[in-house]
Amino acid sequence: MFIDGKLEGESPSGGTLDTSESPIWIGARPGPVAATGLFDEVGFFTQALSQNQINDVMSIGLADYAAVEATGKVTTTWGLLKSTTYLINRRRGF
Repeated sequence: MFIDGKLEGESPSGGTLDTSESPIWIGARPGPVAATGLFDEVGFFTQALSQNQINDVMSIGLADYAAVEATGKVTTTWGLLKSTTYLINRRRGF
């Protein structure tokens, strides 16, 4: 676990990777258990990152570090269309 770019703890993960379509819980899980504090960025990677790579992500941000360019992709364009339509409808009083 890295906090503000510094290794604060590590532990090997055991067991098998859950590949079901169950939701991913970040900072909480079903029941009366929750983390305190805030998460400002969460990233998922296909392999463990080194401390230098973690610091790169912190320096340039996840969006610039990510392998996929989101601009012009269907989901990004759809989100833009939906938000633009929403704003137009609000201006029209819908």
